[in-house]
Amino acid sequence: MKIVIDARMILKHLHGIGRYLHEILCVVRKERPDFEITLLTNDPANLEPAGFIKDFQYVKVKSRPFDPNEMVEIPSILKGIKAELYHASSISVPMYEVRPTVITILDLIPCHFGKFIHKAYCRTVLQRAVDYARSIITISEYSRSDVLNYFKCSPDKVHVTYLASNLIENNPLTAEEVLKKYRISSPFILSLGNPKPHKNMKSSIEIFKIIKQYVEDPLQLVFITDTSPEIRQTLDGYPVKEDIINLKFIDDNELDILYKNARLFIFPSLFEGFGLPPLEAMARGCPTISSDRASLPESVGNGGILINPDNHEAFAKHAITLLKDPEQWQQWSLKGLEWSKRFSWHKCGMETINIYEKSVLKY
Repeated sequence: MKIVIDARMILKHLHGIGRYLHEILCVVRKERPDFEITLLTNDPANLEPAGFIKDFQYVKVKSRPFDPNEMVEIPSILKGIKAELYHASSISVPMYEVRPTVITILDLIPCHFGKFIHKAYCRTVLQRAVDYARSIITISEYSRSDVLNYFKCSPDKVHVTYLASNLIENNPLTAEEVLKKYRISSPFILSLGNPKPHKNMKSSIEIFKIIKQYVEDPLQLVFITDTSPEIRQTLDGYPVKEDIINLKFIDDNELDILYKNARLFIFPSLFEGFGLPPLEAMARGCPTISSDRASLPESVGNGGILINPDNHEAFAKHAITLLKDPEQWQQWSLKGLEWSKRFSWHKCGMETINIYEKSVLKY
C-alpha cells in the first residue's frame, strides 16, 4: 500500500501529535515493511533521530501546519505521488479530498476553547474534511463522542485508538545528576502541562500551597510548564521561592527520571483528549492524583485518584494522605503500574494499520 503521512508535527522535541505519530510509525516500520510510506516534513533533520529518513521516503514541504498555503501545496503533492491513502495526522487538513483520507483528531480543543478564527476553521475546513474522510481516528471514547456531537458524520467511521506510555529502557541518566542539575534537593511533587488555560496549571500551585500548610517536612513542587502572565503572577505570589522549581522544558530522559523519583504526580487539567502525562507517571510507579474531567477517567481509570479539579482541598487532602502514609503510597503506586499495562503503543499502531487497510477498501 502506498501511503502519504503528514509528519510535519514530528519536531526535534517530541510532544503531543509528534509523539503519537512517532510511535505509530515505529510500529508500521516493524510490522508492515511492505507499506510504501512517504512522509511530509518541514525539516528532514527532524526525521533522523528515529531513523525515519532512512526507512521511509519523504517530501520537504514549505508550508507549516495551518499555513493557508498548505491548501494548495499539500493537494499538489498528493496528486503527484498518486498515493492510495493520505493520513492527515492532525486537524490541519486539505479543504478537498485529493486521495482517500484518514484524519486523526486527538481532541477538539480549538473548537471549544479557540479564538473566533479557530472555531470558524472547525466549522468550515474541518467539517468538510470530516465529511470526505474515509475514517477518523480519535484517542478516547470521550473524544469520539465529542467528534460525533460537534460534526455531522457517521458513527461507523470514527474509531478509538488509545495512546500509551513511552517507557525508556536503559536511561543513560541517573537520578543524582538530574536532581542536582535542577537543584531538586528534597522530596517533590511533580506537575506538568502547557500554559494554556484548559490545562489549569495554576491550580497545581494552589494545591501545593494547601499541602504545605499540613506537611512540615521539606517538600518541593517541580512545575514543568512555560509561563503565562497568569501563571507567573501565581508563582510570584508564592512566599517561599525555593519550594517551587519551574522548568520550561526537559527532554524525555530527564522526564523519565523525574517521574520515577517524584513522590506524587498531580494533574488538575480541565480538558484532555486522552491525558498522557498521568499514564506516563503511573507507568513508572508514581502515585497519581488527576482531574476527573473529559477523557481522564478513561486514561487514569482506577490506577489513580480522580478528583474534581475545582476542589483544591480534596486534591491536597489525598496528596497529604499519600505523603504521610507509606502503605497508601505503595498501594497507589502498584495500582498505577497495573493499570498502565492496559495500554500499548504496539496495539495503537496495529489498530491504525487496520484502519488504513479498511479505509482503502471503502467505496
